[in-house]
Amino acid sequence: MSKKLTNDVRRMTRPANVAGKLFDVIIAGGGLCGIGAALALKNNPTLKKGERGGFNKILILERRLSPGWEVCSALSTDLGADNTFVTSVLKERLTSMGGLKNNRVDPPMFEFLLNALLEEKNIDILLCAHPMQVTVKGDLVTAIIAGTKSGEMSFGAKIFIDATEEALLWKQTGVPFTDNDPPPAARQAVFFNNIEQEITSPVLPGDFAEAKNIVIRPSVWQKEACAEFDIPSGSISSCRLATFSIISFIREKVPQLKDAIVTHTGFEPLPMDAVSCPNTGAESHPYFRNLFAAGLWAVPDTRKRQRSATLAGRIQIGEKAGMLTSNVRIKPVKPSGAELLSKPATAEADVVVAGGGTAGAIAAIAAARQNANVILIETSTVLGGIGTGGGIHGYCVGAPGGLQDEVDAAVEKVSPVFSGKHSAQGFHPEAKKFALEQMARDAGVQIIYSSLVVGVCEKKGRRIKRVIAATPSGRTVFSAKAFVDCTGDADIAVMAGAPFTIGRESDEVPHCYSQSGGHLDKNGNMEMINFDAGWADPFDAFDLTASRRKGLKCLEQRFPAQNRLLYIAPILGVRQSRQIAGDYRLTLADEILARRFEDCVGFMKTFYENHANDIENQSDEGVLWMWVLGNFFKPIGCEIPYRCMLPKNVEGLLVACRAVSVTMDAHYGFRMMRDLQRIGEAAGIAAAISARLGKTPRQLDVKLVQEQLKKTGALDEKFRPVPLIPENFRNDTSRLAETGEPKDIIYPLAISGKSAVPALLKILETAKPENKFLPAVALAMLKRKEAVRELVKNVVERNPARVQENGAAPRWKSAIVMLGRAGSPEALPALLGVLEDKNADADALIAALRAMGRIKNRKAVPMILKFLKRKDIPQIRKFQVSCAGVAPVEEDVLWQIELAAAEALAALGKPQPSIIRKYLDHPRSYVRRYAAKIKGT
Repeated sequence: MSKKLTNDVRRMTRPANVAGKLFDVIIAGGGLCGIGAALALKNNPTLKKGERGGFNKILILERRLSPGWEVCSALSTDLGADNTFVTSVLKERLTSMGGLKNNRVDPPMFEFLLNALLEEKNIDILLCAHPMQVTVKGDLVTAIIAGTKSGEMSFGAKIFIDATEEALLWKQTGVPFTDNDPPPAARQAVFFNNIEQEITSPVLPGDFAEAKNIVIRPSVWQKEACAEFDIPSGSISSCRLATFSIISFIREKVPQLKDAIVTHTGFEPLPMDAVSCPNTGAESHPYFRNLFAAGLWAVPDTRKRQRSATLAGRIQIGEKAGMLTSNVRIKPVKPSGAELLSKPATAEADVVVAGGGTAGAIAAIAAARQNANVILIETSTVLGGIGTGGGIHGYCVGAPGGLQDEVDAAVEKVSPVFSGKHSAQGFHPEAKKFALEQMARDAGVQIIYSSLVVGVCEKKGRRIKRVIAATPSGRTVFSAKAFVDCTGDADIAVMAGAPFTIGRESDEVPHCYSQSGGHLDKNGNMEMINFDAGWADPFDAFDLTASRRKGLKCLEQRFPAQNRLLYIAPILGVRQSRQIAGDYRLTLADEILARRFEDCVGFMKTFYENHANDIENQSDEGVLWMWVLGNFFKPIGCEIPYRCMLPKNVEGLLVACRAVSVTMDAHYGFRMMRDLQRIGEAAGIAAAISARLGKTPRQLDVKLVQEQLKKTGALDEKFRPVPLIPENFRNDTSRLAETGEPKDIIYPLAISGKSAVPALLKILETAKPENKFLPAVALAMLKRKEAVRELVKNVVERNPARVQENGAAPRWKSAIVMLGRAGSPEALPALLGVLEDKNADADALIAALRAMGRIKNRKAVPMILKFLKRKDIPQIRKFQVSCAGVAPVEEDVLWQIELAAAEALAALGKPQPSIIRKYLDHPRSYVRRYAAKIKGT
C-alpha cells in the first residue's frame, strides 16, 4: 500500500495536555523574571499560615528551548550574594548538585535544576512558543496568541504576566515606552578551559576596541575561567563578531589563558538595560486588570533598572510580580468577542529564507552573493544549526564542493584563535558560528534572530506572496519575490498546502533525535556527546517541549558534577519529521545505483545511516538493505535533482532542508550536513535568479542555476559518486547460479521485477541448504509464494546465522518480515510460535504481528488476541549511542507492540477500539498519530 500524502496540519498537532485548558496564570517569557514569578506564584512566602495563596494551573510560554535563558543561553553565571526566597531555593539545590561555587552557577546544572523544579511544582511550560499578541475584552486580557511551528495558537487564562525582555504584550496596549538612545549594551560570555594556572580572583585586562569592562573570573570548575565584556551596540551579531578579536586580546594580556581552549561562548548576549515604561512604575497594568509586569522595562528609574539587570535582580523582579499576582482574584472571561490590539509590522526583500540552520545560512549567503536583497529569519540565536548550536560539530559523510568548502576554509583559518593548543573533534563550533556570521554580514544578509515563520498570509493562486512571523517585536509580515524554506520541517510548504508524509509508512514515527552537549575528553580536547534520546515530532511545540525535557533528564543522569558538561546544545538534534512531495521524490534505489538527473544541482554521498533500532517497522526495502544484507556502512550516492526542492501545489518556494522530497529510506542517507549545505547553496542561487527574472523557481531554467554552481565548484565532476553495484552485475543471474550467495547483487535482483524469477527459482531448488536463504528473500520481495517454505524453516529453527556485516539481523527475524511480504497463510503457525516464544524480543514480536496483518488470514485473530493477554511481553527498547562511554537511553515501547497488534487486527476485520482509545490520549504526539492512523483504516 502506498503511503497517503496529507496536508491536514490539524491531524498532527493536537496537544496532549495544555491546549484548550483555561489557566490560572499564563507567563509570557521563561527567562529569570518569568521563572521567579512562577515559583513565587506556587509558593508565596509572604502569606501567613492558612491564607489562600498559589495557583494550580500555571503556563510559561518561552520562545527558546531553555528556560532561564540568561544563564542557560547567555551563559551569565553570577547569582550574586542577594538571597530572596527564590534565589535561596536555587542556591540550596545547586549546592547539593555540585553546580554552585562562590555564588557562581554552572549553566548545565542550572538548566537541569529548572527542569526539575518545573516538574516538581507542576508548572507547565511550552518551549519554542513565541508570544505574539493579546486579545482583550473590556478591561481584561482574554488570551495570548503564540506562534509555533504548528502555526498560531491561542492560550486563555484568568491572569497574564508579561515577562518578555521586550515588553511585548504591554507595548500593544498603548502604554508609552521610551527607547534607549543609544541602544543598551549587552554582556557577552566566553569560557576558557584547560587553563595553565588556576584563576582564583577576578582579572581586569582593560578595555579593547569596542569591548568594555572586560573581566576574567574563575568558574565553578577547576581549569575553567569565564571572560565577560560589554559590547555597546548589543546585538547578537555584533557581539559574536567582536568576540574573535577579543579572545586574541585576552590571550595576550592573561598568560594563563594563552594556550587554553575556548569551549563555548554565550549563544546570545545578556542585555544590560531595557526599554522603559516611565509612566507606570508598577507591576499592575493601568488599563487591564489582569495584566501584570515582570521585566526590567517595568522599572522606570534608569539606575535602579540597570542595577536590576543582574541575574538576582531579574529573579527578584519576577518574584515580586508573582507575590503580587498571587493575591489577585479574577473571574474567567469567555474569549468570544475579544479583539486584537495591534497590527503586524511589515518587511520586504527579494528573497526571504526561513531558517538559518545547516542549509539556511548557506542559502542566504548564496542568494545575497547573487545581488539579491535577502532577509534570513532564524528561530535560534546562531547560524549553522546542528553543527554550531546543536553540538554535532563534525561531518559524517557527504560530498564537498562549492560554497561549503569556502565556509570550511574560513572555519579552519580562524580555529586556532578558539582552540589554543588544543583541538575540537570535527571542526570548532565557535569558529563556524563566527565564520558564518561574518560571511553573512559581508554578503549583506539581514538576519532576524529569535523569529519563527508561523503562517502563509497571502497567496496568489498557488504562489506565495507573504508569510507571517513571530519576532521579538511581535507579528511581522514578510513579502518577497521568492522564498526558501529551510525550517527543517517544511513549515512554509505545509502551511501553503503542499502534500507531505511523516516518518515511516508503517507507523509514521520519525527518525530518532539526540540531545547533545559539549564535553572534554581525557586530553582536554572538545568532543561531541551524541546519543539518541527517543523520538520527537519537531513540528509540534508540545512534543518538542517533551523531547527537550526528556533529553535534559537523560543528560543529567549521564553527566553529574564529576563528569560535567561544558554546555547543553540549545538546538535539539532532530534528524527528520516531514518529507514534502515534490516534483520528484528521490529513492534509496536512486542512491544505491548512483542515478543521474538532467536537473542535477549537486551530488550526495552517504550510507544508510539509520538510527532506528526497530528495523521491523521500516519498509521491506529497508529490512532487505539492513537486516538481510547488513549494509549499514556501504557507501552510496547519486545526483540531486532540482525537482526535489519544488513542493507540489505551491509556487514561489524552494524547500532546502531535511524535509526535501525524498522517501524515508532515501532520507536516512540524505540528511547529512554536507547534503543540506549543498542544496542550500542551490536553492539560494535559484531563488535569487528567480527573483531577478520575475519567475517562480518552477518556471526557472535549471541550466542557469547549474551554470552558477559550476562556477562555485559545487558541480565539480571529481565529487560525483560511483554506483555501489556495477551496471554489469545488476541482472547477472549467472553469477547468482554460480555462487548461491549473491549478496552483492541480491538488492537489484529483488527489485528488478519478474525477469529474475526463473533464475531465483532454479537456485532455490538446486542450492545447498545453507545457500537458499538469500534467493528466498529475493523471491519474497517479488511476492512469490515459493519463498515461504525456506523462510518458515528459518523462523521455526530460529536460525541465528547472519551476514557478517554491520546492521544484519539473525535470519529468522528477517524471515518474519519477508513472510509478511510473501503473504501466504502457510506462515501462520510459524508466526504464532514467535508470539508464544518467551525469548522473542520486541522486534520479533512486532515483526510477527505486522506479518499476520499483511497475510490477511482471519485464522490469525485468536492468536493475536491470546498474545495480548500475556503478562510478560518484553517492552524495553534501547536507543543508539554514537559516542563512547555513554549508557543508552531505554524506553517503554509497549505502545508499539499493542498498536502493531491493533493494526493487524483491524486489517483482519477485528478492530480493537479499547486499545486505540488508550493511545489516542497518549502524551506523545507520534503515538497519538499512529493510533489515529489505525482508527482511520
